[in-house]
Amino acid sequence: MKLIRLSLNNFMGSGRFTLEANGQNVSVFGKNGTGKTTLASAFSWLLFGKDSLNRKDFSIKTLDSDNNALSGLDHEVEATFEIDGKQVTLKKVFKEKWTTKRGSGKTVFSGHTNEYYINDIPKPEKDYDTFVSGIAPEETFKILTNPLYFSETLKWEKRRELLLEVCGGDVSDSDVINSDKRLSRLAEIISDHTVEDHKELVKAKQKKINETKKSIPVRIDEANRALPNITGLNAAKIAADLAEKRAVLQVKQQELADMQNGGDASRLQKQLREIEAEILKHKNADTAANQKAVSEKRKELSDAYEKVFNLESEIRKDKGQIEDNNKKLKDQETIMIGLRVKWHEVNKQEFTLEQPDTCPTCGQSIPEEQLEETRQKALEKFNLSKSVELERISNDGKYYSQNNIDLKSANANLQRKIDTAQTELATAKDVEAKLTAEIDKLQNATPYNPEITILEGEKKRLNEEIASLANGSQNATDRIKTELETLNGEIIALESSQLRFKSRADGEKRIADLKQQERTLAAEYERLEGELFLCDLFVKAKVNLLEGRINSKFKIARFKLFNVQINQGIDPCCEVLGNGVPFNSGLNAGARIQIGLDIIATLCDHYNFYPPIWIDNRESVIEIPEMRNQVVNLFVSAEDPRLRVEQEENEYKEAV
Repeated sequence: MKLIRLSLNNFMGSGRFTLEANGQNVSVFGKNGTGKTTLASAFSWLLFGKDSLNRKDFSIKTLDSDNNALSGLDHEVEATFEIDGKQVTLKKVFKEKWTTKRGSGKTVFSGHTNEYYINDIPKPEKDYDTFVSGIAPEETFKILTNPLYFSETLKWEKRRELLLEVCGGDVSDSDVINSDKRLSRLAEIISDHTVEDHKELVKAKQKKINETKKSIPVRIDEANRALPNITGLNAAKIAADLAEKRAVLQVKQQELADMQNGGDASRLQKQLREIEAEILKHKNADTAANQKAVSEKRKELSDAYEKVFNLESEIRKDKGQIEDNNKKLKDQETIMIGLRVKWHEVNKQEFTLEQPDTCPTCGQSIPEEQLEETRQKALEKFNLSKSVELERISNDGKYYSQNNIDLKSANANLQRKIDTAQTELATAKDVEAKLTAEIDKLQNATPYNPEITILEGEKKRLNEEIASLANGSQNATDRIKTELETLNGEIIALESSQLRFKSRADGEKRIADLKQQERTLAAEYERLEGELFLCDLFVKAKVNLLEGRINSKFKIARFKLFNVQINQGIDPCCEVLGNGVPFNSGLNAGARIQIGLDIIATLCDHYNFYPPIWIDNRESVIEIPEMRNQVVNLFVSAEDPRLRVEQEENEYKEAV
C-alpha cells in the first residue's frame, strides 16, 4: 500500500495543503506548530476518525486568535492510495449542520456531520468503514504505520497474543517439561489438569489447610483445660493400695461369713458379695459415662468458641467498611453542596453586550441588521456556553448523587449482614453459656441409677437377714460390717482416682493426635508448596522458550514475557526492551523509533501488508533501518517557518 497524495483543507487550522508523495519516501520539514503532526492526524482521521494520538475527541475545526472555532467552514481530508497496483481515493468532510426552526424562519446551528466519498462517490458511513477495514483492520493499520503504537498504546495482553501468533503459537507442555529435568515429575502431578488449574487447586487446598490449622490450637487448649488434675497422685501406689484393699475386703467378707449360722448365712453372704460386685460395676459404668459426656460437651464448646471468634471478626470488618463508606459520603456531600452553589451562580448569569453603533474607523453608523446579527451571534454563543456549563455541573451532581446512593445501599447491605451476624453471635454465645453450664452440672452431679437403688435395697435386706442370724455375735458382725463399709468406701475412692488417670490418658492422647494432625498438615502444606514451585518453574521455562522463539524473529527488539514476584510467583506480562532497557522508562526517542521500526518490519512480513509508516520527531534518530514500506518522515526544523517537503527516489522491494 502506497500513499500517492494527501490533501488537507481547513483541517485543524491547516488551511489548504497537499502532500505529494507519489508512492515514494518523503520528508516533511517545519518548525514546531507548522502542522507536521497534523498530517499524521489527517491520515488517521481519514481512515478511522481519530488523531495521531488515537483520540476521537479532538479539535478538527480551525480556531481564531481567541481560540474560538470558526463557523461556516468545511474541514476536508482527501488521500489517494495505490493498493495492489490500483489507485483509490478516499475523502472525508466534517461539516456544520444548520436547521430552520419552525415558525421563526431562522436557521440555527444544530451540530456537525461527516460526509464520506470513495473515488468521488458519496458513501454511507457504514460502507466507507467496511471498505477501509477491508484493506486492513484498524488496529493492524495503527501497529504497522506508527512505530510507537505497538509498545506505547497497545495493551500488553494484546502485544503478547500477537507475538505468540508471530512465532507460531504456544509451546506444548511436553516441550516445556522436557526442557528442564527438574520438571520430570510435573506431568504425573498435574494429571489431566492444566498447570494453571493445578495451581488454583493447590492454592485452594493450602487455604483449607490453613483454616484447619487455625482451629487446632483452640482445640488443644480446650483439651488441656479438660484434663483431670492428678497432682499428688501416684498411679502405681493407687493400684497397689487397691489390690491390698480388695484382698483385705475378701478376708473380712470371709470372717463375716464364718460368723453366720448354717448354710443360710453362707448363701446370704454369697448373694451379698454378688450384689456388691454388681453395685460397683454400675457405679464404674456411671462414672465412665459421665466422663464421656463431659468430653463430648467440651468438644461442642470448642466449636462454639471458634464460631463466636469468627462472627466477631466478621462484624468488626463490616463495621470498619461502613465507617469508610460514611467518610466518603460526607466528603461527596460537601462536593455536591459546592456543585449546587456553582449551578445557581452560573444559572444567574445574564447576557450583556457592549457594542458601538458607529464604525470606529470611518465613523459611519453601523446598519441595525448588522448590529442585531452580531448581538444574536453573541447571545447564541453565551447561551451555548452557559448551557454546556450547567449540563457539566448537573452531570457531576448526578454522578456523586448516584455514588452516594450506591454507598448507602452498600452500607445497608453491610448493616443487614452485621445484624444477621450479631443475631448468630448472640445465639452462639447462648450455646457457649449453655454448654459451660451443662459441663459444670455434669462434673458436679451425682449420677442417679435406679438399678443401683434396687441393688442397695437388696443389699440392705441381705445384711439385715445376716445380722438376724448372727444372734450372739451381733457386736462382732457389726464391727466387721463397719470395717467392710470403710473398705468399700476406700476402694471406691481409689477406683475413682484410678479413673482420673484413664481420663487424663485419653485427653493426652487427643492432644497428641491434634498435634500430629498439625504436623501432618504442615508437611502436606510444604508438599503443596513444592508443587507450586514446580508450576512456577514450568511457567518460567515455558516463557524462556517463548522469549527465545519470539526474540529470534526481531533484529534489535527484545521482549520480556513474565515478572518474578517477591514470593517467587510468576506473572505474565509483555514488556518491550532495547539492550535490556524498558521501552517506556529508559530508552531515548531515537532508540524507541528504531525498535518500533524493527517490530513493524517483522509484523509487516507476518501480515504480508506494507502500509505507509509515519515517523514523527524524525530528527531524534540519525538513521533508520531499510524498510519495505513507504516512509513519511516528520522533521522539526527551526529554519522552515512553513512546511517543506522533500521526496526521496527509492526502489521498493516487492511489497503489498
